[in-house]
Amino acid sequence: MKNNKKIIALTTSILLLFVFGSFLLPIAKATETYTTTEEIEDFSCVDDTYVYSGWSYMNYGDSPLLTVGYDIDYTLDTELYLSLFKFDLTNRPENYVKAEVVLSFNDYGMIILVPVYNSNNSWNEETLTTEGVSYMMEYPPIFLPFSLNSRASFGIGFIDVTYNIDIIEYSEFQFVSFLFGISYTSLEPEEDLYTIYSKEYPVESVRPKIIWTVEHDIVLPQNNEPLFLIIGLSVGLIAGLVAVGVIIIIERIRKRNET
Repeated sequence: MKNNKKIIALTTSILLLFVFGSFLLPIAKATETYTTTEEIEDFSCVDDTYVYSGWSYMNYGDSPLLTVGYDIDYTLDTELYLSLFKFDLTNRPENYVKAEVVLSFNDYGMIILVPVYNSNNSWNEETLTTEGVSYMMEYPPIFLPFSLNSRASFGIGFIDVTYNIDIIEYSEFQFVSFLFGISYTSLEPEEDLYTIYSKEYPVESVRPKIIWTVEHDIVLPQNNEPLFLIIGLSVGLIAGLVAVGVIIIIERIRKRNET
């Protein structure tokens, strides 16, 4: 009978250890997921140029600096400079949550910059002139949301300032094109000219680019296996001892009843 008790107690203890261990094992191997973001630079500007209304037949597609603003010509007429950009979006990364075109200005003042979306992507920087721009414009124009990076830094030119344009609405297109001008509100003729680094500029870091913000999920294991293993064994052992005690008590009661 004593051997039967030992066998029952040992079997009960092993069974309880197995049950508690099985219950705690998934918790011990649990993981925690973090979401992080990464910014990817994409220098995918395939065409950029500027046009000048004073010389409407001229093309400036190979210029390393693009001009935007107003000028006064020799007849005292105010002439317009517009800059145009086309980006190839086919290499967009997966899981992106934000897309911004970033332009760097070689010179910048207190002006109102106006980026205008243009769905006509057939233009080419080597052939576009002022006359061609009028055929590309949509009416009414679609103005893009934009922001100025307030952290101006002394760089390659007199002062370099970045200008961010949100293109998330058009990020699934194959191409996105837009033109860039300034809002001219002065009643008096004046010169207000600024320059933007183009894709032909020899320093890559200031060329037109897209910043894709991508989300990544990082799964980190929780290193709780030793802790939960100890807890499982302890609880199982205690439960086994309790089971043995219960068996002994039951056996004593049975013997008393027999006598």
